[in-house]
Amino acid sequence: MASCAVLVAAPGAQALASPSTSTPFISCFSEAINQTRGDVECGTASSFGVGADTWAWTVNYITSTASTSDDLSFICGKGDTYEIGMIITDSLGDTESGWTSISCRTGIPE
Repeated sequence: MASCAVLVAAPGAQALASPSTSTPFISCFSEAINQTRGDVECGTASSFGVGADTWAWTVNYITSTASTSDDLSFICGKGDTYEIGMIITDSLGDTESGWTSISCRTGIPE
């Protein structure tokens, strides 16, 4: 189950400051696709605050247009490590954010 998503910096995207701690409500894992590529899958808490939520993901501190939901997936490269960030915004404009890092797993798929 390899899913592809293109990571693109949004127009005018700004790099985010490096976070100081990891947040447990983001979980990511990586599976090998082949010797040079892997698949990263990330998810987060599905609700926060009041009303409908929106999610904004960053990969290596650049806004990702690959997902606007509580899931993010992308193809990764051998030896690469990614800083994954996420901001949940509720209907009142209140936000919750967090980050984690993940290394790309490559090799023989299981």
